[in-house]
Amino acid sequence: MVSFFALCDKEFCKRAGITGAEYNIYSADSLYLQTALDNSSVLVSLDEGIVLEVKDKGLPIEAYHPKEFPYL
Repeated sequence: MVSFFALCDKEFCKRAGITGAEYNIYSADSLYLQTALDNSSVLVSLDEGIVLEVKDKGLPIEAYHPKEFPYL
């Protein structure tokens, strides 16, 4: 498993806020989404709504709920 750390500076938070608003993702979840987008990584979330939003909007990353995660 690989984890990413992001510098949560003002610019990053602005971008995450815009991304969250654009894709109907709230608060800290938009930070996770922005980190995944910035790093072209897989997003794994316990919130099935976020996973569905990412898949439905055709974002350029993979998104999974842990119960469907294929990389185990």
